[in-house]
Amino acid sequence: MLAILSRKVAVRRNVISKNKIPRFVARLFALAICPGVLVAQETETKKSDGPVADYSQAFAKLRALGLPDVSDTEYISSGRSGELFGYQLQIAGGYWVANKESADGSRAAFMPLRRPSSIITREVYSANLAQLKDEFGEDSPAYVEFNARQYGEFAVVEEVVPADLDADIKLVQDHLAKGEESGVDYLAANFLAFAAFVDSAGKQTEANQIAATVLSSVRDPEQALKQLTVKIGTLEMEAITERFHESMDYLKLSEEMTACAAKYEGAWIHSVGMLQAAEKINAYAASYPPIVPENLESLPEEGKAFIAMLPEFGKDEFNSVRGNSGEFWLLSNTGAGESESKGSLAGLLSLGPKAIPVLTSILNSESPLPIIDAEAGYGRSDPFSYRDEDLDPEDLDDELLQALASRYLPMTVSALARTILRPILPKDGDSFDEYGEEEEVDLDQLKQRATKLYESIKDLSGVPLAVYFLESDASTKSQSNAALQFLLEHGGENEIALIEKKLLDFDALSETAQQVGTYVRKREGAAKEFLEKYIIKAKEVFEQESKLDGGGSASAGQLESFFNQLRELVLARGVPEILEQLVSGEKQYQDVQAALSLGLAKLADAEARTLLLDAAVKVESPDTALRLVSIIGQLDQLRMRLASEPGAQVPVPDNEETPRTIQAHRNQWGAILDRDEPINVQLGDPFALRLNEVVGFQVEQLFGGGRGLTPDVYRNFRSYQGLFLQRAKERLDGKSEDELTPIPEVAGLTEEEGRKVIASLTSASTDPEAFGAVVTALTRDQMAYLSAQEVTEQGLIDALKNLAHRVVKDRVPDTVKVRIKPLGELVSRKDFSASMADDALVDRMVDVLIQDFEQTKQPLAIQIFRQPDFAGIGIGSAFPDEDAIGTLRQQLAWQLDLRGDAAAKDHVVVMVSGDSNRVNAAWPLTSDPPVEGAPEEIVEETEDDDRLEKELNYSFGGGRDHVVLQMQLKEGLRQAFTEGNQLGSQLTITFVTLPGIVPKSKQKEDSTAE
Repeated sequence: MLAILSRKVAVRRNVISKNKIPRFVARLFALAICPGVLVAQETETKKSDGPVADYSQAFAKLRALGLPDVSDTEYISSGRSGELFGYQLQIAGGYWVANKESADGSRAAFMPLRRPSSIITREVYSANLAQLKDEFGEDSPAYVEFNARQYGEFAVVEEVVPADLDADIKLVQDHLAKGEESGVDYLAANFLAFAAFVDSAGKQTEANQIAATVLSSVRDPEQALKQLTVKIGTLEMEAITERFHESMDYLKLSEEMTACAAKYEGAWIHSVGMLQAAEKINAYAASYPPIVPENLESLPEEGKAFIAMLPEFGKDEFNSVRGNSGEFWLLSNTGAGESESKGSLAGLLSLGPKAIPVLTSILNSESPLPIIDAEAGYGRSDPFSYRDEDLDPEDLDDELLQALASRYLPMTVSALARTILRPILPKDGDSFDEYGEEEEVDLDQLKQRATKLYESIKDLSGVPLAVYFLESDASTKSQSNAALQFLLEHGGENEIALIEKKLLDFDALSETAQQVGTYVRKREGAAKEFLEKYIIKAKEVFEQESKLDGGGSASAGQLESFFNQLRELVLARGVPEILEQLVSGEKQYQDVQAALSLGLAKLADAEARTLLLDAAVKVESPDTALRLVSIIGQLDQLRMRLASEPGAQVPVPDNEETPRTIQAHRNQWGAILDRDEPINVQLGDPFALRLNEVVGFQVEQLFGGGRGLTPDVYRNFRSYQGLFLQRAKERLDGKSEDELTPIPEVAGLTEEEGRKVIASLTSASTDPEAFGAVVTALTRDQMAYLSAQEVTEQGLIDALKNLAHRVVKDRVPDTVKVRIKPLGELVSRKDFSASMADDALVDRMVDVLIQDFEQTKQPLAIQIFRQPDFAGIGIGSAFPDEDAIGTLRQQLAWQLDLRGDAAAKDHVVVMVSGDSNRVNAAWPLTSDPPVEGAPEEIVEETEDDDRLEKELNYSFGGGRDHVVLQMQLKEGLRQAFTEGNQLGSQLTITFVTLPGIVPKSKQKEDSTAE
């Protein structure tokens, strides 16, 4: 069977018909599920485009493997439309819930390739909770357990909302019809599982059609089927191990694991490891090996209690270890001993160094714990990796087989001890890297290291213990960082010299910058002399970083801004003085942000709001005014941060005498809402936001409680700016929440009303003038409904495209029309809106920037902005300054691989930001000839993809990464410009020339050569 799955089937999209699935693929689908299934039969379907294979037996086998039978269920809205297929396809439903209720009123809920769960309505849940409270009391186990279940076994929903399965099936079919754009290669298992659910729900024809399309579209059908099999098997093993964590029954675990492995024999290589693990687990059930610690009598009572409870050591306790395994628990648990239970892991670790002898005493114990976690690692190196997943069982050597089996074995006492000890062990020779990761586990050596460490620190705790690790040359980097952080929080005057010494010991700006900020924030004026030394050292390191990679980890402007913020913290000015400097223009906001935040956290809420609003009214810069208003919504977070710092004095929050209402500062809010000024104008944005409209939205967040702020509102925020400004002014006039102009919502229309909207648009779609009038006349509720729909009627899509992509002439500045002549010619073309959807758009824009840069050697930014709600397109341009270019370079360096030698080359960078598109790509500008002969792995990919081969020729000599990113960017644009449900949303495309930066060392070499 495994041989069938191991063969590589060469599938060419250009030779396989999507109307008829070849018999071998249909047979493969059946065989991949289980041996012995008959060849799938081809049956006539209702569609006129030919027969489709019948996969009913394969679907039945999937249900036998573990996919739920949803024949007696209701199809409902999940509320998480992107969970099954990601951002590429959002369906209305996604959940099947059982028609029959359980005794507690919940209903079983199923989603393809997800663990089964349950849902319960708020009404039933509240009634049951009230009844349990009346009968047994709020402290009763029954009440507590039922109340806790909403966070585990079931979800509480306001109501069960039915969804249209037929409509979702059509969405899936239409999406799959897009071929490679559908992402079917990545989500094949999800689509096939959805098809199996559809079959179980009684729609066999549709299920067959979906499966047929998937198997004809993927590059490797065998891999898709294997992916599906592995996901089902993984879910089953997760359920088996979770039951074991509850029951701690080793015999039942062995039986269930054996049965599971038998089902997947030959189809999933992990079944081999599971069978071997089941044999050993069965031996545990017959004779549990006792835990025999060394030197038991000499151990502290907390240690003895911990060892006694190990046979029932829980999964939750282990998760707490794994969650903190990278932290330095010797310090994080300091001083917690008396409050912790002696018979627990937390109680043991609270002993600090005295926990080490307890852990070393059980290092040789191979007794099992009731914990299985394939991803945990248990403090060991795992030679089995994802690269081995395609091996045949006979190809597994003993080491790989043992590694695979160990993933399904219970954790041992020794493994637990190693997992806890490893983060605290110092470096010793070559067996530990700088982060303390151990390459090989030698228990005797580990015990010797742990014992040696214990002898050195057994009488230390708290600050002295942190000092020890900070001063020790054998400490790993993570230990030193943890010790430094501990001293920053708990150290006193005696530790200042050591702290400053360590803060000044760095080779990269990112190493201690955050901790320097913490130190200066805490010490304020007392850190003045230290700050001067730090700035000198940081500038030296910045110069070195610039020489190495041509860019460094920050731009010069960002570094100076960081220094300025630290200087302001040292000055320790009061909030009124800081705000006065902002209002006068003496200081810039980015330079005083840290000091302002710290000062505001120390003020009462009403005083902080008054100071911020007064300054926002007076300050000239609209951008600064917006930042000051924005802080009002962050005051609680600022106080929480201050409260987490030892010894901090935090003011009492608002009380009834100082209510948070807009009327408390009516005059200030009114003045700010009258400021109709553009903000955040950058990179040629042709539709700059307005200060008063954005503040109107913040008023909604502050005083409206977030009601009505749906994902659609945030996604199409610009469409709602005027509405929120209007609602803010209505609040100022004293209107109640019920009297405000309502926020539109999709649910504001009935389904019949929504269909009428689509029908009216469709009928007018052939007349551009009439169509534009219909769209303009739509109410906000109708527009919200349209924005949420997956429009599939091609005529309507074309009409919406023409409307959404018309160029708003007064949003095309003269610099575009005149200064940048090639672009001006492009904008004047009558077919400009149609060209928005094709590949040539990117090509032409890139060419424009190349030509301009060759002539001027000056960076240029062009921005195409599509307004939401079909309001048209604006085009802007700008000449970004050095700081803006530096910021962009820093943001894109790693993603686009613009580091090292690449940083010295000129690029055109294209950035796309939209509803569901976040795609960036770079075109290197070079006179080098195109690469002759693509790398072998690219050649393989291009055999069935002419477009990718064409992209290789357009890559200006760039490597594979650039080519792939360029393809992804164009795919994202195609979707944004052609898919009906995205056309009414905001989209920004930014083209920027990114000049190369020649490293200073290279500059010196060149000058010497001259």
